[in-house]
Amino acid sequence: MAGCQAGLSSFLFEYDTPRMVLVRNKKVGLTFRLIQLIVLAYIIG
Repeated sequence: MAGCQAGLSSFLFEYDTPRMVLVRNKKVGLTFRLIQLIVLAYIIG
């Protein structure tokens, strides 16, 4: 019973966080924002 409770507890309260990367490149940043704008326009439009 204790193993089941520990498994349920870890399922509910543990999570993974992805790593964040800061890229200081104007070309990459502009491309990223352009893709976001296209996706947003597709969803709205």
